[in-house]
Amino acid sequence: MSRPPRTYIEGLSVHVMHRGINRVQIFDDDDDHRVFLRIVQYCARREGLDVHGYALMDNHYHLQATPRHALALTRAMRRIHGGYTRYYNRRHDRTGTIWGCRPRVVLIEEDRQWMTCLRYIDQNPV
Repeated sequence: MSRPPRTYIEGLSVHVMHRGINRVQIFDDDDDHRVFLRIVQYCARREGLDVHGYALMDNHYHLQATPRHALALTRAMRRIHGGYTRYYNRRHDRTGTIWGCRPRVVLIEEDRQWMTCLRYIDQNPV
């Protein structure tokens, strides 16, 4: 049975977290970080997603973002994950997905929660 589609509200921020499959490393060096961030920037701009903060760890990432329309987050995430997977597989001579499950997305409904989340993301690598 398929999962129901997620619906996001225009202007309501979210905290997105996504891990590598089996928690394996998805960023091997600074080049991988740079390429991922370029892909995020391109896809976010193209799909209407405002990214407010991010943290890239070796085996996962965090984003805080606000979609400008209901499908912005879904479309941007699909493009980001597909684009980075193609890059990573080509560069490291491998095949298949690098992502585990679906991204975890938490809605941020209050102003205080928005700042707390941004602070958490900023301090996550520490």
